[in-house]
Amino acid sequence: MSCRHKMKVETAKLRHYRDKIASNLSNPKEILRIINESTGTKSNSPTGKTPKLILHERKITAGNEVADEFNSFFANTGKKLAEKIKPSKDSSRSGSRVLNTFVLRHTIPIEVLRTIKALKHSKSCGVD
Repeated sequence: MSCRHKMKVETAKLRHYRDKIASNLSNPKEILRIINESTGTKSNSPTGKTPKLILHERKITAGNEVADEFNSFFANTGKKLAEKIKPSKDSSRSGSRVLNTFVLRHTIPIEVLRTIKALKHSKSCGVD
């Protein structure tokens, strides 16, 4: 199938599902069914599978419990890592923070064009 044909098919699919959702805006269950249909999912779970997690030799399958364990893990990870960082011996940097790290410089249109022309041409097709 040609790249152009693939793009036409994808565009038609997008329009089809957009129109189906637009005609069911007052029916959340139907919208969920349409989304599942468009993604190939057959249940309320995004992957179609029941989530499961094994933590400390305990199997967790309830979606809320799995989510809570992930949240707890990621919420505490930063704190634990920060505690492991040793204080800097460089006293000139203690307490000072760099506040302005975003720098813009002047450019001219020809510079922008050169940069664009230097980009590699992609052979991929489809909607980005």
